[in-house]
Amino acid sequence: MNIPTYKRWLSYFVDVPLEVTDSEYHPYLAVVLSKGRKQLLCEKAIYSFDDKYANFKLAFDIIDFTRWQPKNILLLGLGLGSIPFMLEKKFGVKTHYTAVEIDAEVVRLAQKFTLKDLESSFEIFTTDAAQFILSNENKFDLIAVDIFAEDIIPNKFKQLAFVRHLKDTLSDDGLIMYNQFALTKEDRDGSERFKDVFLNVFSKGLSKQVNYNMMLFNHGKYFRRNVT
Repeated sequence: MNIPTYKRWLSYFVDVPLEVTDSEYHPYLAVVLSKGRKQLLCEKAIYSFDDKYANFKLAFDIIDFTRWQPKNILLLGLGLGSIPFMLEKKFGVKTHYTAVEIDAEVVRLAQKFTLKDLESSFEIFTTDAAQFILSNENKFDLIAVDIFAEDIIPNKFKQLAFVRHLKDTLSDDGLIMYNQFALTKEDRDGSERFKDVFLNVFSKGLSKQVNYNMMLFNHGKYFRRNVT
């Protein structure tokens, strides 16, 4: 979407509203321009922030995309499309995405404000991610799990069965990046409990603190050589 220059300039001083709406799943959704970047806001959380979506930006910084580029990517949770935006614009990854997002209004906003300006191709399923994983028969090189209902990760996505289904959906040597909250002590404790579940399936898995979140990886094969 072409945003007037004056709005971009103004956004460095004050957030500039671009669209406010609602949906079956969100009583409040807003796209605002903040410091030149597009944010998708709900009542209790920021769902997207272009290349300033720090948890995934810091996680992608760990990956050496010069020696590994995924040919197909599964997004569980789309938001405004920060993940494909960053991968294409900042890391040079142009690929095919399968995106799963339960909220049709979020999909509409992503297509309007982000996806149509990218060169990568997209297949979008407006459905529940758990149901998609159960019925899916394709394999993916990268699976990015970024599923939140406001500021909560629904419990069904923290179960051992779900993680096992994720493993079945992964290509050989594929990479999973699973975003978890780690802001408060309660968040960190919950993330540590889920980490134990994750490691039950991925014995070589590891975690990295990224901003106020914890990112879980099933392996570190594609990490930059100076990452410990």
